[in-house]
Amino acid sequence: MKRENSHATLGLSDKNLRIIEYLKVHGCIEESEIAEGLHLNILDVLVALYDLLDKGVVRRIPDESSPDSNGG
Repeated sequence: MKRENSHATLGLSDKNLRIIEYLKVHGCIEESEIAEGLHLNILDVLVALYDLLDKGVVRRIPDESSPDSNGG
């Protein structure tokens, strides 16, 4: 996931704001890296990221090895 913009005024939870700040520092990284870095459960991170995706705060980066991407 990658941080798309910095809309901290969308009524975001503390967890979501922590994830946004983490992405600002670390850039485009995998969900598992976010979970490990913030000491969160991976499922909590995934739920938060989908919420942020729906709100337009982050955007999905295609996995180049995925058959759905042009790289796979």
